Amino acid sequence: MNSAFQTQELPTLSDLRLDHFTPLIGSEFSLQLPEGGTIILELDEARAFDRYDLQEGFRRPFSVIFRCPTLPANQYLRQGTYRIQQHRLGTFDILITPITPDSSGMRYEAVFS
Repeated sequence: MNSAFQTQELPTLSDLRLDHFTPLIGSEFSLQLPEGGTIILELDEARAFDRYDLQEGFRRPFSVIFRCPTLPANQYLRQGTYRIQQHRLGTFDILITPITPDSSGMRYEAVFS
């Protein structure tokens, strides 16, 4: 495992909120590959699920969309849980799902409920 990914304490997913991600749109995130090494993802979107009955004490569900310009469109990460690092947010594990390629690479979504 890359030592850079071991040095920071992992935040819990329940600590992360939409307002953590919104100012980071356009920022780079490092994703640790299962076989070793890392690739760069760029945060493309962060949006709330507006039509949702929010229960007291729970955060509003949201999703983030990453773009991966470093892999060709025909090569992509499979759906799975990956360790992600961003210098302001720290290191955390999230489930990402490939959603669609575009001219800048494959796009991936992570949903936080």
